[in-house]
Amino acid sequence: MAEFIHDMSDDLLVKHLTGEATEEEIAYVDEWLQQSDANRRYYDGFIQVWEQSLQLGAGITVNEDAAWQQVKKRIEEASQPATPVKEIPARFNYKKALGIAAAVLLVAACGIAGYIVTGLFTGKAVTQLAVNAKAEVIVDTLTDGSVVTINKHSGIMFPSVFKGDTREVKLNGEAFFNISPNKSKPFIIHTNNVTITVVGTSFNVRTVNGKTEVIVETGVVKVSNGKKTVQLKPKEKVFADTIEVYGKDTTADKLYTYYRSREFVCDNTPLKRLVEVLNEAYDSHISIENKAIENLPITTVFKEESLEHILSVVSETLDIKVQNSNGSYILR
Repeated sequence: MAEFIHDMSDDLLVKHLTGEATEEEIAYVDEWLQQSDANRRYYDGFIQVWEQSLQLGAGITVNEDAAWQQVKKRIEEASQPATPVKEIPARFNYKKALGIAAAVLLVAACGIAGYIVTGLFTGKAVTQLAVNAKAEVIVDTLTDGSVVTINKHSGIMFPSVFKGDTREVKLNGEAFFNISPNKSKPFIIHTNNVTITVVGTSFNVRTVNGKTEVIVETGVVKVSNGKKTVQLKPKEKVFADTIEVYGKDTTADKLYTYYRSREFVCDNTPLKRLVEVLNEAYDSHISIENKAIENLPITTVFKEESLEHILSVVSETLDIKVQNSNGSYILR
Protein backbone atom coordinates (compact mmCIF):
# COMPACT_ATOMS: atom_id res chain seq x y z
CA MET A 1 0.00 0.00 0.00
CA ALA A 2 1.31 3.42 -0.89
CA GLU A 3 2.26 5.80 1.90
CA PHE A 4 0.02 8.86 2.16
CA ILE A 5 0.36 12.12 4.02
CA HIS A 6 -2.85 11.23 5.87
CA ASP A 7 -5.06 8.16 5.85
CA MET A 8 -7.70 7.60 3.20
CA SER A 9 -10.26 4.81 3.40
CA ASP A 10 -11.47 2.96 0.32
CA ASP A 11 -15.00 3.33 1.70
CA LEU A 12 -14.72 7.10 1.39
CA LEU A 13 -13.34 6.83 -2.15
CA VAL A 14 -16.37 4.75 -3.14
CA LYS A 15 -18.66 7.38 -1.63
CA HIS A 16 -16.77 10.01 -3.60
CA LEU A 17 -17.23 8.07 -6.87
CA THR A 18 -20.93 7.37 -6.32
CA GLY A 19 -21.83 10.93 -5.30
CA GLU A 20 -22.73 9.90 -1.74
CA ALA A 21 -19.97 11.92 -0.06
CA THR A 22 -20.81 15.00 1.98
CA GLU A 23 -19.28 18.39 1.14
CA GLU A 24 -16.81 17.92 4.00
CA GLU A 25 -15.82 14.47 2.71
CA ILE A 26 -15.44 15.77 -0.85
CA ALA A 27 -13.12 18.52 0.41
CA TYR A 28 -11.13 15.92 2.38
CA VAL A 29 -10.64 13.74 -0.72
CA ASP A 30 -9.71 16.74 -2.86
CA GLU A 31 -7.10 17.82 -0.29
CA TRP A 32 -5.74 14.27 -0.14
CA LEU A 33 -5.41 14.14 -3.95
CA GLN A 34 -3.40 17.36 -3.97
CA GLN A 35 -0.96 16.23 -1.32
CA SER A 36 1.10 13.79 -3.40
CA ASP A 37 1.47 12.08 -6.76
CA ALA A 38 1.20 8.74 -4.93
CA ASN A 39 -2.28 9.63 -3.74
CA ARG A 40 -3.30 10.61 -7.27
CA ARG A 41 -1.91 7.34 -8.71
CA TYR A 42 -3.80 5.32 -6.10
CA TYR A 43 -7.03 7.17 -6.92
CA ASP A 44 -6.53 6.68 -10.68
CA GLY A 45 -6.02 2.97 -10.11
CA PHE A 46 -9.13 2.85 -7.92
CA ILE A 47 -11.18 4.49 -10.70
CA GLN A 48 -9.92 1.96 -13.27
CA VAL A 49 -10.99 -0.96 -11.10
CA TRP A 50 -14.34 0.71 -10.50
CA GLU A 51 -14.90 1.16 -14.25
CA GLN A 52 -13.83 -2.41 -14.95
CA SER A 53 -16.46 -3.57 -12.47
CA LEU A 54 -19.12 -2.04 -14.72
CA GLN A 55 -18.21 -4.60 -17.37
CA LEU A 56 -17.62 -7.48 -14.96
CA GLY A 57 -21.12 -7.12 -13.57
CA ALA A 58 -22.88 -7.28 -16.92
CA GLY A 59 -25.65 -9.85 -17.04
CA ILE A 60 -25.04 -11.09 -13.47
CA THR A 61 -27.91 -11.52 -11.02
CA VAL A 62 -26.74 -10.85 -7.47
CA ASN A 63 -28.29 -11.51 -4.08
CA GLU A 64 -27.96 -8.07 -2.51
CA ASP A 65 -27.80 -9.22 1.12
CA ALA A 66 -25.19 -11.85 0.31
CA ALA A 67 -23.20 -9.37 -1.77
CA TRP A 68 -23.23 -6.87 1.09
CA GLN A 69 -21.95 -9.45 3.58
CA GLN A 70 -19.22 -10.49 1.17
CA VAL A 71 -18.17 -6.88 0.58
CA LYS A 72 -17.98 -6.11 4.31
CA LYS A 73 -15.85 -9.20 4.85
CA ARG A 74 -13.46 -8.35 2.03
CA ILE A 75 -13.11 -4.73 3.05
CA GLU A 76 -12.19 -5.80 6.59
CA GLU A 77 -9.63 -8.35 5.45
CA ALA A 78 -6.02 -7.33 5.05
CA SER A 79 -5.28 -8.55 1.53
CA GLN A 80 -1.82 -9.27 0.16
CA PRO A 81 -0.81 -7.30 -2.95
CA ALA A 82 -1.93 -9.10 -6.09
CA THR A 83 -0.24 -9.22 -9.46
CA PRO A 84 -0.59 -5.75 -10.95
CA VAL A 85 -3.13 -5.39 -13.72
CA LYS A 86 -2.09 -3.56 -16.87
CA GLU A 87 -2.21 0.24 -16.50
CA ILE A 88 -2.86 -0.03 -12.75
CA PRO A 89 0.08 0.99 -10.50
CA ALA A 90 1.78 -1.93 -8.76
CA ARG A 91 1.19 -0.29 -5.37
CA PHE A 92 -2.57 -0.32 -5.92
CA ASN A 93 -4.16 -3.16 -3.95
CA TYR A 94 -6.16 -4.68 -6.80
CA LYS A 95 -7.53 -7.58 -4.75
CA LYS A 96 -8.93 -5.29 -2.07
CA ALA A 97 -10.42 -3.02 -4.72
CA LEU A 98 -12.19 -5.97 -6.31
CA GLY A 99 -13.68 -6.72 -2.90
CA ILE A 100 -15.30 -3.31 -2.96
CA ALA A 101 -16.21 -3.70 -6.62
CA ALA A 102 -18.10 -6.88 -5.68
CA ALA A 103 -20.80 -4.53 -4.42
CA VAL A 104 -21.31 -3.22 -7.90
CA LEU A 105 -24.39 -4.70 -9.57
CA LEU A 106 -24.06 -3.43 -13.12
CA VAL A 107 -25.80 -4.19 -16.36
CA ALA A 108 -23.34 -2.55 -18.73
CA ALA A 109 -24.56 -0.72 -21.80
CA CYS A 110 -21.54 0.30 -23.82
CA GLY A 111 -19.74 0.71 -20.50
CA ILE A 112 -21.79 3.73 -19.50
CA ALA A 113 -24.86 2.50 -17.63
CA GLY A 114 -25.46 0.10 -14.79
CA TYR A 115 -26.92 -0.83 -11.44
CA ILE A 116 -24.80 -0.13 -8.36
CA VAL A 117 -25.19 -0.77 -4.67
CA THR A 118 -24.79 2.42 -2.60
CA GLY A 119 -25.67 0.84 0.72
CA LEU A 120 -22.00 0.36 1.67
CA PHE A 121 -22.29 3.14 4.20
CA THR A 122 -25.75 2.50 5.64
CA GLY A 123 -25.55 -1.25 6.11
CA LYS A 124 -28.47 -1.62 3.69
CA ALA A 125 -28.11 -2.63 0.07
CA VAL A 126 -29.89 0.02 -1.99
CA THR A 127 -29.77 -0.56 -5.71
CA GLN A 128 -29.35 2.53 -7.85
CA LEU A 129 -28.92 3.16 -11.53
CA ALA A 130 -26.06 5.34 -12.72
CA VAL A 131 -26.03 6.53 -16.32
CA ASN A 132 -22.94 8.39 -17.50
CA ALA A 133 -22.56 9.73 -21.03
CA LYS A 134 -18.99 9.97 -22.17
CA ALA A 135 -18.47 10.88 -25.84
CA GLU A 136 -22.06 10.27 -26.94
CA VAL A 137 -25.51 11.59 -26.02
CA ILE A 138 -27.66 8.99 -24.22
CA VAL A 139 -31.46 8.72 -24.07
CA ASP A 140 -32.66 6.69 -21.09
CA THR A 141 -36.06 5.86 -19.58
CA LEU A 142 -36.19 6.01 -15.80
CA THR A 143 -38.08 3.50 -13.69
CA ASP A 144 -41.12 5.82 -13.39
CA GLY A 145 -41.43 6.22 -17.16
CA SER A 146 -39.71 9.62 -17.31
CA VAL A 147 -37.33 10.04 -20.25
CA VAL A 148 -33.96 11.74 -19.84
CA THR A 149 -31.65 12.83 -22.65
CA ILE A 150 -28.14 13.11 -21.21
CA ASN A 151 -25.59 15.29 -22.96
CA LYS A 152 -22.06 13.94 -23.35
CA HIS A 153 -19.70 14.29 -20.39
CA SER A 154 -22.76 14.28 -18.10
CA GLY A 155 -24.43 11.77 -15.82
CA ILE A 156 -27.36 11.03 -13.52
CA MET A 157 -27.91 8.71 -10.57
CA PHE A 158 -31.28 7.50 -9.26
CA PRO A 159 -32.84 4.57 -7.36
CA SER A 160 -33.93 1.49 -9.25
CA VAL A 161 -37.29 1.94 -7.52
CA PHE A 162 -38.60 5.32 -6.41
CA LYS A 163 -39.82 4.78 -2.84
CA GLY A 164 -41.49 7.21 -0.49
CA ASP A 165 -43.22 10.45 -1.43
CA THR A 166 -40.68 11.78 -3.94
CA ARG A 167 -38.68 10.76 -7.00
CA GLU A 168 -35.15 12.08 -6.49
CA VAL A 169 -32.13 12.00 -8.79
CA LYS A 170 -28.68 13.55 -8.91
CA LEU A 171 -27.38 15.29 -12.03
CA ASN A 172 -23.87 16.18 -13.08
CA GLY A 173 -23.59 18.17 -16.31
CA GLU A 174 -26.53 18.66 -18.67
CA ALA A 175 -29.73 16.76 -19.41
CA PHE A 176 -33.23 17.26 -20.78
CA PHE A 177 -36.01 15.80 -18.63
CA ASN A 178 -39.45 14.76 -19.85
CA ILE A 179 -41.12 13.84 -16.57
CA SER A 180 -43.93 11.34 -16.24
CA PRO A 181 -46.78 13.10 -14.34
CA ASN A 182 -47.46 12.04 -10.74
CA LYS A 183 -48.99 14.76 -8.54
CA SER A 184 -48.60 12.68 -5.39
CA LYS A 185 -44.91 12.04 -6.01
CA PRO A 186 -42.92 15.14 -7.14
CA PHE A 187 -39.75 14.65 -9.20
CA ILE A 188 -36.71 16.32 -7.62
CA ILE A 189 -33.30 16.94 -9.19
CA HIS A 190 -30.23 17.78 -7.09
CA THR A 191 -27.30 19.50 -8.78
CA ASN A 192 -24.73 22.06 -7.61
CA ASN A 193 -26.61 22.42 -4.30
CA VAL A 194 -29.62 23.57 -6.33
CA THR A 195 -32.94 21.72 -6.10
CA ILE A 196 -35.37 21.51 -9.02
CA THR A 197 -38.89 20.26 -8.30
CA VAL A 198 -41.58 19.28 -10.81
CA VAL A 199 -44.66 17.09 -11.15
CA GLY A 200 -45.02 16.45 -14.88
CA THR A 201 -43.18 18.70 -17.30
CA SER A 202 -40.25 18.99 -19.71
CA PHE A 203 -37.20 21.15 -19.19
CA ASN A 204 -33.44 21.42 -19.70
CA VAL A 205 -30.89 21.59 -16.87
CA ARG A 206 -27.29 22.60 -17.46
CA THR A 207 -24.56 23.06 -14.87
CA VAL A 208 -21.42 24.98 -15.82
CA ASN A 209 -18.84 26.94 -13.83
CA GLY A 210 -20.73 26.39 -10.58
CA LYS A 211 -24.00 27.78 -11.95
CA THR A 212 -27.14 25.94 -12.98
CA GLU A 213 -29.30 26.99 -15.93
CA VAL A 214 -32.89 25.74 -16.15
CA ILE A 215 -35.02 26.28 -19.27
CA VAL A 216 -38.66 25.15 -19.27
CA GLU A 217 -40.46 23.85 -22.35
CA THR A 218 -43.73 22.64 -20.80
CA GLY A 219 -45.35 22.72 -17.37
CA VAL A 220 -44.13 24.45 -14.23
CA VAL A 221 -40.72 24.07 -12.56
CA LYS A 222 -39.55 25.27 -9.14
CA VAL A 223 -35.86 26.08 -8.68
CA SER A 224 -34.41 26.60 -5.20
CA ASN A 225 -31.04 26.91 -3.48
CA GLY A 226 -32.50 26.56 0.00
CA LYS A 227 -32.73 30.32 0.51
CA LYS A 228 -34.73 31.49 -2.48
CA THR A 229 -37.20 29.79 -4.81
CA VAL A 230 -38.46 30.83 -8.24
CA GLN A 231 -41.21 29.29 -10.33
CA LEU A 232 -40.74 28.95 -14.07
CA LYS A 233 -43.29 28.56 -16.85
CA PRO A 234 -42.76 27.57 -20.53
CA LYS A 235 -40.07 29.57 -22.36
CA GLU A 236 -38.72 30.92 -19.09
CA LYS A 237 -35.23 30.29 -17.70
CA VAL A 238 -33.19 31.03 -14.62
CA PHE A 239 -29.56 30.88 -13.51
CA ALA A 240 -28.82 29.66 -10.01
CA ASP A 241 -25.88 28.81 -7.78
CA THR A 242 -25.27 28.04 -4.14
CA ILE A 243 -25.36 31.73 -3.26
CA GLU A 244 -28.27 33.14 -5.22
CA VAL A 245 -31.14 32.27 -7.56
CA TYR A 246 -31.05 34.94 -10.24
CA GLY A 247 -34.19 36.53 -11.70
CA LYS A 248 -36.01 34.48 -14.30
CA ASP A 249 -36.05 35.55 -17.93
CA THR A 250 -37.76 34.55 -21.15
CA THR A 251 -35.76 32.83 -23.86
CA ALA A 252 -36.08 32.52 -27.62
CA ASP A 253 -32.80 30.64 -27.77
CA LYS A 254 -33.25 27.19 -29.30
CA LEU A 255 -29.57 26.30 -29.44
CA TYR A 256 -29.80 24.52 -26.10
CA THR A 257 -31.74 21.73 -27.86
CA TYR A 258 -28.86 20.85 -30.19
CA TYR A 259 -27.83 17.63 -28.47
CA ARG A 260 -31.41 16.30 -28.67
CA SER A 261 -32.45 17.52 -32.12
CA ARG A 262 -28.99 17.37 -33.73
CA GLU A 263 -29.82 20.77 -35.15
CA PHE A 264 -28.31 24.17 -34.48
CA VAL A 265 -31.30 26.50 -34.74
CA CYS A 266 -30.16 30.12 -34.97
CA ASP A 267 -32.85 32.80 -34.83
CA ASN A 268 -31.20 36.19 -34.72
CA THR A 269 -28.62 34.49 -32.50
CA PRO A 270 -25.46 36.40 -31.45
CA LEU A 271 -22.29 34.94 -32.93
CA LYS A 272 -20.71 34.47 -29.50
CA ARG A 273 -23.62 32.26 -28.41
CA LEU A 274 -23.28 30.07 -31.50
CA VAL A 275 -19.52 29.76 -30.90
CA GLU A 276 -20.13 28.72 -27.30
CA VAL A 277 -22.46 25.91 -28.37
CA LEU A 278 -20.23 24.76 -31.24
CA ASN A 279 -17.25 24.44 -28.89
CA GLU A 280 -19.38 22.34 -26.57
CA ALA A 281 -20.90 20.18 -29.32
CA TYR A 282 -17.71 19.47 -31.27
CA ASP A 283 -15.20 19.62 -28.40
CA SER A 284 -13.53 22.31 -30.48
CA HIS A 285 -11.68 25.52 -29.69
CA ILE A 286 -13.18 28.48 -31.51
CA SER A 287 -12.35 31.98 -30.34
CA ILE A 288 -13.50 35.41 -31.45
CA GLU A 289 -10.52 37.69 -31.81
CA ASN A 290 -12.48 40.75 -32.92
CA LYS A 291 -14.83 41.75 -30.09
CA ALA A 292 -16.79 43.96 -32.49
CA ILE A 293 -18.30 40.90 -34.18
CA GLU A 294 -19.34 39.01 -31.01
CA ASN A 295 -22.96 40.12 -31.21
CA LEU A 296 -23.46 39.89 -34.96
CA PRO A 297 -26.83 38.10 -35.40
CA ILE A 298 -27.22 34.98 -37.51
CA THR A 299 -30.43 33.25 -38.59
CA THR A 300 -30.14 29.79 -40.09
CA VAL A 301 -30.40 26.08 -39.27
CA PHE A 302 -27.51 23.62 -39.38
CA LYS A 303 -28.50 19.97 -39.33
CA GLU A 304 -25.79 17.33 -38.85
CA GLU A 305 -23.21 19.45 -40.68
CA SER A 306 -19.45 19.31 -40.18
CA LEU A 307 -17.84 22.03 -38.09
CA GLU A 308 -15.86 23.18 -41.13
CA HIS A 309 -19.03 23.60 -43.17
CA ILE A 310 -20.77 25.54 -40.41
CA LEU A 311 -17.85 27.93 -40.02
CA SER A 312 -17.71 28.38 -43.79
CA VAL A 313 -21.38 29.40 -43.86
CA VAL A 314 -20.88 31.71 -40.87
CA SER A 315 -17.91 33.32 -42.61
CA GLU A 316 -19.87 34.01 -45.80
CA THR A 317 -23.06 35.09 -44.03
CA LEU A 318 -21.43 37.54 -41.63
CA ASP A 319 -18.56 38.51 -43.93
CA ILE A 320 -15.90 37.59 -41.41
CA LYS A 321 -12.63 35.66 -41.64
CA VAL A 322 -12.05 32.23 -40.13
CA GLN A 323 -8.48 31.11 -39.54
CA ASN A 324 -7.57 27.50 -38.77
CA SER A 325 -4.52 27.44 -36.52
CA ASN A 326 -3.42 23.89 -35.68
CA GLY A 327 -6.98 22.72 -35.17
CA SER A 328 -8.13 25.86 -33.36
CA TYR A 329 -10.31 28.38 -35.13
CA ILE A 330 -10.00 32.15 -34.84
CA LEU A 331 -12.81 34.44 -36.00
CA ARG A 332 -11.90 37.95 -36.93
